[in-house]
Amino acid sequence: MNAVAATPKPWTPIAWALLVLGWIALFVPVPNLALRAGVPLIAVSILFAIVAMKHRGTRAGVVPLLAALVLSPALYVAGGATRGNATKAPPGSVPFVRTAAAFRPTFTAVELAGEYVGDHAKADALFAQPLLATGVIADVRVDGPDAPVAHFAAGNFAPVELRGLTPEFAKTLAPGRQVILACDRAHIDGEIVAAENCAKAPE
Repeated sequence: MNAVAATPKPWTPIAWALLVLGWIALFVPVPNLALRAGVPLIAVSILFAIVAMKHRGTRAGVVPLLAALVLSPALYVAGGATRGNATKAPPGSVPFVRTAAAFRPTFTAVELAGEYVGDHAKADALFAQPLLATGVIADVRVDGPDAPVAHFAAGNFAPVELRGLTPEFAKTLAPGRQVILACDRAHIDGEIVAAENCAKAPE
């Protein structure tokens, strides 16, 4: 009976294929891809190179093994610049996300109005930043030249005007309802304390 020769396993081609894929992953500008895919692929290619050396002789796997051990660290460092650029978004490319944590500090309507009883400039400086404003709705005007606009009741002080509301959100407001709004800033406009570009505060 004639013996059938065993088909040689393609250990070396597999090692090279994995190694090249790993090197490519080192340069792809996707955050963490080098560590999650590039390095593991290179490690597996080393294993296949060792298996090739074991089954088919040293010459079968020594070249991909040396390439993986010698060239990979240098390529990892060289690809660092590409990977670093992937984590740096150009100015204006990342939209501003209005999260509750982004708006600090939080003020009640009474605090907003009360600060303007004294030094207006000091109050403007205090509120010249994104903030959360909380209070009870005194009135809402959906129609009109300045609409939509609403007001927070502010106790013994004049109501705080809430500007920049969307028509859809303004329709959800009603007198007596307590809400928390995310506003860009607060300031005094004539004799009116106003909060600008207000919207529902994110959860």
